[in-house]
Amino acid sequence: MKNNKSVGSITIKREKLGNSIAYTLSSKIKAKFIVEFDIEAEEKSIYKEGALVYSSIFRKLNDKVKLNQSLSLVEGQYVLKSLDATEALSLNVIYRNLITLFFNEPINVKKIYSDKFKKMISIIPLGNGKYKINFSHNTSNVYHYENGKCTMIEAKGPFYKVKLVPEIL
Repeated sequence: MKNNKSVGSITIKREKLGNSIAYTLSSKIKAKFIVEFDIEAEEKSIYKEGALVYSSIFRKLNDKVKLNQSLSLVEGQYVLKSLDATEALSLNVIYRNLITLFFNEPINVKKIYSDKFKKMISIIPLGNGKYKINFSHNTSNVYHYENGKCTMIEAKGPFYKVKLVPEIL
């Protein structure tokens, strides 16, 4: 939401399959700040017995692919694949990434994996069911929770400030 008007949609799903949980996120945002932005994003994360075994992230801005990569747990090591490279990441087992914030309040969670930035990032508890994550380039998200469920995300950057209200299926 921007100026109390919808600028897009975000749909998040969680499916349990035996000892695995799959999370999917799809979003479309169309807004004009200084210039017009048409943003599409798709994310998927699969956890098996609590550990992240696969994730993918795809983002497009104004019909130009900005991010297209996947992360897989292969023989105890995380392997990141993008269009032009494959690399092993030095990470311990990942139990939470950003997509899980839509479903579970990060009580007592100090760090969480960011697929976009390919690293663990800090979660700052603000009190009253609010948690802040600072990203690069003066961008941040504040996640709001009621009864453990995410009800809103405030995304801020140098040229924008929007409120995302997730539609959780």
